[in-house]
Amino acid sequence: SGSGSKATKNVNVWLGDPWYPGSLAKVESIIYKKMDGKDNLKENLNPKDLTQGSRIKPGKGGKLGYVDMTKEYEIELELDVENVESEWSNIFHFVGGPALYYFGNQLRFYSNTTE
Repeated sequence: SGSGSKATKNVNVWLGDPWYPGSLAKVESIIYKKMDGKDNLKENLNPKDLTQGSRIKPGKGGKLGYVDMTKEYEIELELDVENVESEWSNIFHFVGGPALYYFGNQLRFYSNTTE
């Protein structure tokens, strides 16, 4: 889970990203959940499965859609890694927000939480 400084509308979400090759992995689901600021899911907001139940391989230019990111959120991911990458390759990327990627044979998570 993560937090950001403000709510942002229409954030692009990529499975992979527009710049680098996709990872040797398959994603069954990426579920974005809005939180209420007290570590509880907002009761009136349904979680959004960005893959819509499909099993997808991340790729360059693999845009999934948009989300309205809140200050606090949770991302749930089901991932099947085929091979660890030594070069940069993204699994998912929320523009201006969190990203999961391989670099230097390590799986890394990045979240922009600047105020």
